[in-house]
Amino acid sequence: MIFEDDPQTQDESRTKLQRLRLQQQLLTLRIDRALTRAWQRGLTLDELSELTGIPREDMPQRLDNAEDDTKNWIDDRLGGSPLEIALMHAVGEITREQMINELATFPYVPNAPPITTLDDSPPEVVPGSW
Repeated sequence: MIFEDDPQTQDESRTKLQRLRLQQQLLTLRIDRALTRAWQRGLTLDELSELTGIPREDMPQRLDNAEDDTKNWIDDRLGGSPLEIALMHAVGEITREQMINELATFPYVPNAPPITTLDDSPPEVVPGSW
């Protein structure tokens, strides 16, 4: 086996592996969304397993995780979530301008209202404590 010590070749390998990892993340998000939809439309665990190559015994856990990850996805957008939009840009599917536009106009879930009341009750004093 011959190993190259060329830094440029190593950098190219690093870049390729990083891009593939991001593509894998994006593909996993898309598979999870498709799994959730297919399950909701009545496909069986056996069918989902056969179509995806995911072992049938792993499918219930995968569906639970997929449902949690995709429950707030918005279907009529370029990306179903901010993460998907960012990954699409990272792998080169969309331009920076498209990413910024999508993220700026994404209908984020509003934050919970801040707690405005303070607990003014005195602390419980236990003998022997401060």
